Amino acid sequence: MAQRRKGTTIRKKQIMHAARKLIMRSGSEHVTIKNIAKEVGISDSAIYRHFNSKMQILSFLADSLTDGLIIDFRISNAI
Repeated sequence: MAQRRKGTTIRKKQIMHAARKLIMRSGSEHVTIKNIAKEVGISDSAIYRHFNSKMQILSFLADSLTDGLIIDFRISNAI
């Protein structure tokens, strides 16, 4: 079931969240464009409107997680 078109920022977050969910639930070997698209509820080709490859999705996800850890570290050291 396809969803209505969403803005790029929202869709990228949904895609990265889906990839993270798949990794946590089933392991990284189950992170495919097809599985990510299924998790988000969009077509495989819709993924490519926002990311060039699965590797780019995982790279953005890693950057996002790293940024979150740095922010948490700074907050905990400021207290």
